[in-house]
Parts: sequence; structure tokens; C-alpha cells
Amino acid sequence: MKLTLLNDDKELIHLGLTGRLDIAGVEEIEMKFTAMTAPKGKPVIVDLSGVDFIASMGMRMLLSVAKAMQGRNVKLVLLNPTEMVKESLTTAGFHHVLPIFDNLEDAEAAASGK
Repeated sequence: MKLTLLNDDKELIHLGLTGRLDIAGVEEIEMKFTAMTAPKGKPVIVDLSGVDFIASMGMRMLLSVAKAMQGRNVKLVLLNPTEMVKESLTTAGFHHVLPIFDNLEDAEAAASGK
């Protein structure tokens, strides 16, 4: 699993994930992912276009960080999940909890509350 910082400016953080968000993938990046998101107090966009599989552990990681961020009044949004990942997230009801977008402009607007 690979975690890439795509942008970190004064308004928001944009991260990219690549690989499988399964048990091994989550164990590999969870501490770094959490450190790069929740404590910063800024909205976060997580690009999932490079994730080819998400397990319940991956969903738990995203939800855990989103809840921590919610306590700071900032949002975490998901961008460009692959069809398989989007189907898994939708089946689990994540689209009701974490916004999912197919384009960066909409994701940025939702994350920043504009």
C-alpha cells in the first residue's frame, strides 16, 4: 500500500492511496494516514483511484479518521474510487457517511464547505 501527499496547503490536504486497503495495506499506512489527516485540522480529500480493493479494515480506517476530523469540524471526502471500490463503499452505506466524488472540483468544494 502506498500513501502519497498530493497537496498540503493552508486550505486542504489531498492524499492519494495506491494498492489494496486490506489488512496488510491498512497496517502498512494507518499510523501515517492518521497522522497526516486528523491532527491537522484541515479538510482532506482522499484519492482512491489507485486502490483496487477495499476490505472492512480499510473502511474502518477511513471512518475512524473521518470521525476524528468531524470532532474538529472538518471533513474527509473520497475521490475517484474504482468501480469495485465504489461498489463496496456503496454496499456498506459509506456514501451516506463519507461523500464520494468523481471529480476534483466537486470534492474540493465539498471538503472546504463551499
